[in-house]
Amino acid sequence: MGSGRSSRSWVNACSFGSGCKSAKRSKDKFCASHSECAWHKCNTKLLDVEGGDFQYSGIGHGFWLCPDHSCKAKDKDKQCYEERDKNSQYCKEHSKEFQCKFPKCDADRDDSERYCKKHHCDAADCHRRTFCLVDGDMTGRDKKKCYRHQPCAASRECKNYSLWDSGKIPTRLCANHSKCQFLHGCNGFAQGDSRFCTEHECDQPGCLQPRDVHNGLAMRWCHMHLCSAPGCPDFANGHGHAQPQKCFRHTCQRGDCSEIVRDGNSSSHFCQTHGCADPACPSESVIPGGYCLTHACSIPNCRAPRARGSPFFPSLCRIHGDERLAEEQERYYTHTASPSRPTPRPGSRASSYDSWYIPRRPADQEHHQSVYRDPFQAAEARHRYGGMNREYTAIPRMNMDEAGYGTYRHQY
Repeated sequence: MGSGRSSRSWVNACSFGSGCKSAKRSKDKFCASHSECAWHKCNTKLLDVEGGDFQYSGIGHGFWLCPDHSCKAKDKDKQCYEERDKNSQYCKEHSKEFQCKFPKCDADRDDSERYCKKHHCDAADCHRRTFCLVDGDMTGRDKKKCYRHQPCAASRECKNYSLWDSGKIPTRLCANHSKCQFLHGCNGFAQGDSRFCTEHECDQPGCLQPRDVHNGLAMRWCHMHLCSAPGCPDFANGHGHAQPQKCFRHTCQRGDCSEIVRDGNSSSHFCQTHGCADPACPSESVIPGGYCLTHACSIPNCRAPRARGSPFFPSLCRIHGDERLAEEQERYYTHTASPSRPTPRPGSRASSYDSWYIPRRPADQEHHQSVYRDPFQAAEARHRYGGMNREYTAIPRMNMDEAGYGTYRHQY
């Protein structure tokens, strides 16, 4: 019997070895202490994890920890079963080896990486540490990316990465964008070959110049494409090739001229040379620097304005009106003068009396063609000439027959 009791005791002994005095159930390999994970309140079964061939002698410990509570390190393909260190997946010895290389970080890293998941660049196939500034100002930065994978801050649509300087400090812009160089400290971004943002670049397609500024306000175009008329915000689309250009409203409408429209008359479309010299007239001058057809003297190439107050020749200037009036008066007095008897020219057979004698005619025939163009003036002249004729015939004259001169007859 004694032999039987000894045999039952051996069969129920824990397979841990002589160091364990606890009994096991007949169907188990280890006792209750050695058949489960030694971590507090962990019921993971040893044989379920390690298999039936597991031997405690192979781990060199008096307890077993499951994979969730033991060190993850492997030495020469041999698993380390030491207890994990605080805040680590490795034991105290291995945690130093697998600690994240990021400053002041005691988190674990993978065997193939230098940094933990928190400090590992989130970009694909990148093994660099995440970017972090010393001063802590990470506004607009991606804390999950390294310095080479920081996004361009120009716009959300831009998928390029920003550039970096020699100190590996990333800028905020990619190679396709740059900071706007407008004079007033713009915070916008330029794109491509431009040096200015869309708000400060000339609106003319293909032009990379900055917009012009008037009275502190940015215009829509640069100085090359903005009308050169003072204060005009319009596009310089006038004709001609003179620089600087003007807009259509401020360009002289003379086909061969590109000068600016004069400022004195807002309704004028001509420059000082080709506009009417009358400040209030918007029409084109007949000759450069002269007047238009309405205001110019009707004599060709005359620069003087018409004498509109003249009662005789309102279509002529004062000088040409006076000359025309003198000519008309001379013509009138030549045809109405009394007969004269000059000495005939040598060799002439004509009688001096016959050649110069102009017989007097009735007033209505003598003055039938008035020199006045105005109908009112012509009627007034006829009225006055008729009155003069009546006054002349009403004056008593000497009876030529009684005076001994013989029969006197008027010759008409």
